[in-house]
Amino acid sequence: MVLGEKLWEGRAKTTSFSVKSVASSGIKSEFTWVADLKGLGKALSVDGYLTFTERVISRPSGAIVGKGQGFFTTKEGEIVTIRGKGQSKTDKGKVKGLGLWSLETGSQRLAWVNSEIILLTHDWHPLGVDFDISIYQWE
Repeated sequence: MVLGEKLWEGRAKTTSFSVKSVASSGIKSEFTWVADLKGLGKALSVDGYLTFTERVISRPSGAIVGKGQGFFTTKEGEIVTIRGKGQSKTDKGKVKGLGLWSLETGSQRLAWVNSEIILLTHDWHPLGVDFDISIYQWE
């Protein structure tokens, strides 16, 4: 798998978090985060705000798997829906993750996202609520 062109980057903030269940096999939780994104490359000037809710299972091994949904709203008011899955790992006190997303919109200007496979990377400290994200086109 090769990261392609970087489409967006930004800073995200966790806005809610709840533990759904605890078991020896892992902890199930749900969190919502929002991000202020700046468009780059093919998405240059497509700036906006992303809201995403994800349900995850944190395994005793340190692996974290999840899936979620959300939406991106451009500063011009266009809406892109998002569905995706991801996996993260704890490494040296930070959580590094990769998400695989599909996007869908009715916007003519952003119609190109309907056929893209999107990869999201993130890097955050487990105790922090702010983290950096980058969103790429998959090559």
